[in-house]
Amino acid sequence: MSAEPTGDGPALPRRSSTWALMSTVANVGGRAVTLLAWFFLTPYILRHLGVEAFAVWVLATAIAGYLRLVEFGIGSAITRAVARHAAEGDVDAVSRVLGSGLRAYGRLAALCILLSLAVAPLGWAVWSPELLHLAPLVGLGVALSMPTLVPVTGLTGLGRFDLANAIGVIGMALYAAAIVVVIEADLGLTALVVAEGAMSAVASIPAILLLRRALPGVRITPALGDDATMREMLRYGRPLFGMAIAAQLHQQSDELIIGLVGATREITPYALARRVAEFPAAIGNAFGRIILPAAAGLGEDMGRLRELLVTSTRVTVALLLSITCPLLPLAHDFLAAWAGAAYVRDIEVAWILLVATTIDMSTWPCGSLLQAISRHGVLAWQALAGALLNVALSVILYFPFGVTGVALATLVSAIIGSGFLLPWTARALDLPFRRLAQHAIGPALLPAAPSILVAWELTRAMRPGSLLEVALVGGCGTLTYLALFLALPWSTAERELVRAVASRLRRA
Repeated sequence: MSAEPTGDGPALPRRSSTWALMSTVANVGGRAVTLLAWFFLTPYILRHLGVEAFAVWVLATAIAGYLRLVEFGIGSAITRAVARHAAEGDVDAVSRVLGSGLRAYGRLAALCILLSLAVAPLGWAVWSPELLHLAPLVGLGVALSMPTLVPVTGLTGLGRFDLANAIGVIGMALYAAAIVVVIEADLGLTALVVAEGAMSAVASIPAILLLRRALPGVRITPALGDDATMREMLRYGRPLFGMAIAAQLHQQSDELIIGLVGATREITPYALARRVAEFPAAIGNAFGRIILPAAAGLGEDMGRLRELLVTSTRVTVALLLSITCPLLPLAHDFLAAWAGAAYVRDIEVAWILLVATTIDMSTWPCGSLLQAISRHGVLAWQALAGALLNVALSVILYFPFGVTGVALATLVSAIIGSGFLLPWTARALDLPFRRLAQHAIGPALLPAAPSILVAWELTRAMRPGSLLEVALVGGCGTLTYLALFLALPWSTAERELVRAVASRLRRA
């Protein structure tokens, strides 16, 4: 993966395999900090709020996720445009894109607040009376967080994932500190809801400073934006808006449906099981974030785009399975040690969501490649159809199977969605699907069974009762998977990269 600059100004760093590794490491580090923060904060919040109030907080978080949809895909449009202009060394064009993004987000922030006011009565009538005053505060918090998106997506377009993740770490640290202060001072749910948006707004200051450092000469002001660029972003982001709706329906409609057709108390154990499934998703996300700017830098070089699809799909699936496989036999012990034995009653929910997340995230490279070549219109329709199927099946399956049925609906929609998107993307890039299956999906699946077996046998032998023991068993399963994956004949590029990095570390 390489993209040489064509202009005289500052440009993107070389898209080498080492850049891909270091960017992935930066993303993993950033996601690891977020995961660890939530790892400790979740039981802390649950213990102080109680089951009912925790469920209301989960509902407020779900509303925030839906309100963020007013972003309309502009973030991806900024990333793609910055990647292309920076590859040409055109700093003025980058400034124009960032300024147009600020203009757009300013208008969308006002829309977000208006929508939250409209949603409040619905939340009060359907889920909880507390949402009548919490929903507008959620909308204000989302509106405050929007300015941070411009410098962060700009850094992503530049390929500076180290700096983009630094902003994420700063924001998470501020939010975690705010949560502790709110809970220890007993300020209640209202303050807890406001904290996230307020801390995101504060994090926008270092984000702007880091972007200026990454690309000297760049300016970030709405005055440099123009309506034409803003309209172009909205046109590009329109299909992504449909995808965002679908993703949100996949990710947080389950809790809303459970609260609607079931009992509010059932939301809490389901939300905890979903947290377990976020671990492989975080690893897949860490690698997946580098694909769009890398692909955008390749332009219309279909040969290299096909190569990128095969390699990135193989690596994405392998990273997902390296975490999912050990977690399947460990999910019961993990939940018991983390949240308490009371939350392992529906352990099959965690198993199902782990598999569903892995299948769903495996198509991330497809979406990124299609966005890079502006062939992503079909993604919105596919994702939206899958999301609506998920909602319908969740309602239907809840009545005979309870929360397990809701998880099964998520799994079914993920299988159908990936079954469509993988071959469709291969066809769009003129790549035989058989080659994608043989050189990307198949090799990543081969080490799965041995990894699960190792974690299963160690779990039976050790009966891990602490988080440290769970981590040790999981680490053994992950190392088993990675060792076998790197030994496969299809993993030549991955082995060479590991050797190159090891050699560099020895010289250092």
